[in-house]
This record gives sequence, C-alpha cells and structure tokens, in this order.
Amino acid sequence: FIPHEWLWANYSKALETFEYWRYFRNTFSIIIPAVTFGTVTAIFCGYAFARLRFRGKKLIFNICVGTILLPSMVTLLPLYVVWTKGLGLGDTYWPLILPYLTGVFNIFLIRQFLMTIPKELDEAASIDGAGRMRILWTILVPSIKPAVVVVAMMLFIQIWNDMLQQLIYINSMSKFTFAVALTNFTGSFGTN
Repeated sequence: FIPHEWLWANYSKALETFEYWRYFRNTFSIIIPAVTFGTVTAIFCGYAFARLRFRGKKLIFNICVGTILLPSMVTLLPLYVVWTKGLGLGDTYWPLILPYLTGVFNIFLIRQFLMTIPKELDEAASIDGAGRMRILWTILVPSIKPAVVVVAMMLFIQIWNDMLQQLIYINSMSKFTFAVALTNFTGSFGTN
C-alpha cells in the first residue's frame, strides 16, 4: 500500500506524455456552452410550459415527457447517422453540445418548480409595468435558484461522464476529452 521508494519524477513524466491541459480545455469547450445554454433553454421552455397559454401546450409537453421513456441506446445509431452523414459534424464537438440544449428532464424540473410559485406574483409585476422577460429574470429565476443550480450540476456531471458519446463522435487524438484520454492513457494490461 505504501511504496518503498517515492518517485516524484513520475508526476512530471506523466504530464509530459499526458497532455493534461489540452484535454482539460477540450472538455470544458464542450461543458461550458452545453451547461450555460442548456440551463437557459430549460428556463425558457419551463417558463413557457408553466406560465404561457398556447394551442397544443399539453400535447407538446406530454410528447416531450414521453421521450424520457425512450432509452438512449435506441436513438444512438439514428443520431450518429444524422450527425455524421446528414449534417457532416463528425469529429467535431457539436454532436456533444447540441443535444444538451434541449434536455427534457431539465425542462420538466424547471416547469415543476415554476408551478409552485403563485401566479399572483406575475400579475403584480405586470401591473407595475414589468414585461414577461423582466418577470422571468427578476422574480421567477431568483425564486427557483435551487432548481437552476440542480439543472446546471446535472448537466455538468452528465456531460463529464458521457464517455460513450465522446468515443463515438471524436476521432482525432487532439480533440479528445478527459474521459477518452484517460481511457487511452490506461493501457490494455495496466498503467505505467
């Protein structure tokens, strides 16, 4: 458990062979836009489903929630064909960023939190002259901060741990993320 001889040179040697900062930058070039825009999209969609009235709202929401029941393995091959052959986005980060912009569970979570806030707050703010965007960002979003933080954290963890998608869409070694690079750093028979 405790080594007989401490070899501190191994750390610098590992950083020479393992391009830590490149993989760190690659990973966060996926995580930052996906988490930021995915959270904002969830807020807007959750607000629309919770507060706005429009034709077919219940049907659209039920279809969205119904897609949660669809296993990701079922959509893996068709999505791969669309991203690579149809849109020509193979070996780019776009297939790893864009699907997280419309996370149905995140929209559902934000909607449920917004449903608990009384509509009288919206009405009082609109009487004072606030528009929908001002009501959303100054009254409702501060009231649902825990849900927004949970959505952002869940997106971060989901993207960080999603090695399957990263293995499928990223082919060149210079674009590897942390998860893929660590898998390659560990050899088939052990780690040096």
